[in-house]
Amino acid sequence: MGIIAISDMMTRAILDGSDVQQAARLQIIITLIAASHALSYIIARHLVLRSYVDSEYRIRGDCIDTRPHVSAAAPLSQSSASRGAQESLS
Repeated sequence: MGIIAISDMMTRAILDGSDVQQAARLQIIITLIAASHALSYIIARHLVLRSYVDSEYRIRGDCIDTRPHVSAAAPLSQSSASRGAQESLS
């Protein structure tokens, strides 16, 4: 929903016969919701950058996970279900 859609919503409410004050309240509520989303994004981004980036704008070494990763798509050995299916085919 963009700025044009928000102002169109207020205009539509007025043209539909709503009270002007009610349409203005609706506009203010939508604006406050959008502002709270923007503010929460800015705060979250600031906290993440403060936690994971040093003063020279590099990722801090102590924040990097160096454990070996296990791939979820690694081929599995024949399970009992696939063995049972193969036995039923023979």
